[in-house]
Amino acid sequence: MKIWEKSEAYFEYLGFILAINDAIKGKSNSRGSENCSDAVLKVVTLLDKLDKKIDETPPIQQPQRFGNIAFRTWYQKLKDDSLVLLQEVLPKNLFQSIPEIVSYFIDGFGNSTRIDYGTGHEISFVMFLCCLFKIGLLKENDKTATGCKIFPRYLDVARKLQQTYRMEPAGSHGVWSLDDFQFIPFIWGSSQLFAHPVIEPARFLDQNILNHFGDDFMFLTCIRYINQVKTGPFAEHSNQLWSISGVPSWSKINGGLIKMYRAEVLSKFPVVQHIVFGSLFTLKAMEQCSGLMTAKTSMIPPPAPFSKETRGSVVERKRDSSDMSMPTLTSDEIGGTSLHSAGKIRGQTPSQSTQSESIQSSVKETLSGASSIQDEKESRKSMQSDQKEPSKTSQSGEFESARTSTGENEPSKTSTQSSEKGSIKGIPTQIGEKTSSKTSVGSDKKPIGTSKETGEEEQVGTSSKQSGETTLSMKSSLKVEEKTSSK
Repeated sequence: MKIWEKSEAYFEYLGFILAINDAIKGKSNSRGSENCSDAVLKVVTLLDKLDKKIDETPPIQQPQRFGNIAFRTWYQKLKDDSLVLLQEVLPKNLFQSIPEIVSYFIDGFGNSTRIDYGTGHEISFVMFLCCLFKIGLLKENDKTATGCKIFPRYLDVARKLQQTYRMEPAGSHGVWSLDDFQFIPFIWGSSQLFAHPVIEPARFLDQNILNHFGDDFMFLTCIRYINQVKTGPFAEHSNQLWSISGVPSWSKINGGLIKMYRAEVLSKFPVVQHIVFGSLFTLKAMEQCSGLMTAKTSMIPPPAPFSKETRGSVVERKRDSSDMSMPTLTSDEIGGTSLHSAGKIRGQTPSQSTQSESIQSSVKETLSGASSIQDEKESRKSMQSDQKEPSKTSQSGEFESARTSTGENEPSKTSTQSSEKGSIKGIPTQIGEKTSSKTSVGSDKKPIGTSKETGEEEQVGTSSKQSGETTLSMKSSLKVEEKTSSK
């Protein structure tokens, strides 16, 4: 179904329906049949011959109520005589198209196996009419006569077949369908009643209206036929048509029927599955699906699509035009220093400029709030890092102060340990020099922590000096003892 709904056949068929719909708008059957061409008269004569064949093939007596098998005899006559009938209508230069269009012509009058008739057969005959436009038999000026003369004559033949051979409706929805057999005459018939001075949507069920205008408008002809073949209240056996009478205008009825036809007929697989395709109606995907209102009614190829280069140039032109039309604003204008001037540049009114000011101020507030939140996050991170660093420095300062305090409280231990190291290694004077050098380097450095930390460092330097002096005094006392012992 997706291939069908995107094919050339779908859009050309729907475009043909819309083209005839526009051509007969506001015109009755008698008015639209005036000054018709010879080709239109030939097609009407073809339908008259089919009508005579119905009289020549009467129904037979059978126990079945519906589906008289005499229709198969009539249908076989139609198949046998179809080539001759079409040759009488077409000129010799168009005989080569007969093998393709004959299938649409034959299928337009029902199915001989099931002895039924429905909207699918109606589609086949409308496609046959569209093919006559494609091959060139019917011209552009024949659109009005096609809708007002050829198609009403076809409806007469189809209704005679239905009543004579008791044909069953093909795929009817019963009371919820628009009609058991037809749909297109309601679309084109509602177009004929556009802006009619007498016939309003609420009055198409009036018996006086049907008797006076029933032969001149397709919509009223359909209503009159329904009243003939069905009994009972109209609102019960034709609920959809009854609801149409409540619509205020024929234009809305016409648009709604077209949408309903696309959804309930052209989008149903049981209806579409019997359509045949060829060179005139092809399943090739439609390249340009924008023009539904114009049908391809000739064999002239469609215009080639735009190339990539032309598309690129068009896009560049659009960009250039958009750049020229949109003024640029400076940072000051965005910041709000010249909002009124910016509003003037953009062509805004004072109320619009005040609205832009309020919008920009709200944007600024949101941005400032976001930046303040980010600053708070960064400050929290810095505070956490500062808390960690002083703890480390305080721990190191406490450790050094503990060391110095132990050095002050126990000078004998430090002096004895240093004297022992000096006596063992033989370099008693280097310890003092090293300690003094360390203290001098420490004194040259700038203090990192608090004032307490710097005071602790000074205490460490003084304690180290005192330890050096004690070591020198101990050395001198040791020398004196050695001399006395040697003596």
